[in-house]
Amino acid sequence: FEASQRRARGLPYVLAEGTLRNVLTVHVRNKTDEEQRYTLKVSVPQGSPGASFAYELAQTELVIPALGSADVPLTATLRREEWKGRFPIVVT
Repeated sequence: FEASQRRARGLPYVLAEGTLRNVLTVHVRNKTDEEQRYTLKVSVPQGSPGASFAYELAQTELVIPALGSADVPLTATLRREEWKGRFPIVVT
């Protein structure tokens, strides 16, 4: 399989009432010739500035048909004062 993160359409992020919110899309592709089940998890490397974000995947369990794909929204939220710059997000 193959998974990649993409920036969602629209604004790159939203800052409202002191909270930063960023929406990404996780694109998962089944590269096999059989239907596959996937479980998605989000993690951030220890010590990364993104460790204080709250992450929410719209869906964590996927069933993707042979050679098919699915897009899953990923929302990251953080209090503005905790923002420390760019960081990696790992989806497994």
